[in-house]
Amino acid sequence: MKFISSRAALLAAAMALVSVPLLAADSNLTGVVRDEKGNPVAGARVVVTSPRAKDLNAELTTDESGAFSTAVPNARFSYVIRVEHEGFSPSQIEAPTVTNAPISITLRPPFGVPPPPPPPKIDPAIAAYNEGVEILQKGDRPGAEKKFDEAVAGKPDLAAAWKVISQLAYERKDYAKALSAGRKFVELDAKDKDLYGILMDSAQKSGDTAGAADYKKKFVEANADNPEVNFNAGAESYTAGDYAGAAASFSKAAELKPDMANAYFWLGMANYNLKKYGQARGNYQKYLELAPQGDQADNAKKMLEALPAK
Repeated sequence: MKFISSRAALLAAAMALVSVPLLAADSNLTGVVRDEKGNPVAGARVVVTSPRAKDLNAELTTDESGAFSTAVPNARFSYVIRVEHEGFSPSQIEAPTVTNAPISITLRPPFGVPPPPPPPKIDPAIAAYNEGVEILQKGDRPGAEKKFDEAVAGKPDLAAAWKVISQLAYERKDYAKALSAGRKFVELDAKDKDLYGILMDSAQKSGDTAGAADYKKKFVEANADNPEVNFNAGAESYTAGDYAGAAASFSKAAELKPDMANAYFWLGMANYNLKKYGQARGNYQKYLELAPQGDQADNAKKMLEALPAK
């Protein structure tokens, strides 16, 4: 009887040993989700199920490193892992057992959708120009000019850069550079007339008399509707002894701005030198009408007295 009891005890013990794995504590299933380039995919939806654990339906979300982890009933069970994320095709794998190593899952673009094109290459010259604009906005004019110089060195047809170079050089009285850069700009963009004033003055101060005269003409033509520009052109012509040119400019200034008293006084002076005394008389009288206490009032009165009767 003792023998039988011993055998029964041994059998019971053996059966208990066989059933131990089925009663093992929960294990952890871990994994990492990445894209085709190996970058982690955060926010992916992960669903873990098992044909041997019907009640298991774990839903997870990957963290910033693309990782996920969940407890599973048994390390020896097989598990189905499905991963979804917007912009990718779903991926599903089966893990026959749970190991200590994380399961690696790769998400790929949707079938039939080509990968996005590489970002466009930025022209170094354009990049230098944009940097120059940013630096100029911060008030660093020398630093900006260096960037614009770099831009035209790499892209000689970058008109916008030549324009700013001319303006910056003119500000610091480098008239030779202002003239050179301005001419390059005008060659590239003949319709833009903003630099004619800088070109005129830079040419004059650089000793280029012919160039100054040419740009002066273009400057006045470009500002034909500006009374101040016409008045200044008249003053320059009068100083140079070109009384006919001065009269034309002062007349245009007065036409554009009828209350510009000085335009009438100097138009009178130009007409006086042209011996057009009748017109000069009317010009002086108009000046006194507009500015009876003006700076040239006494001179206008004296000129009226000095005019010939006819």
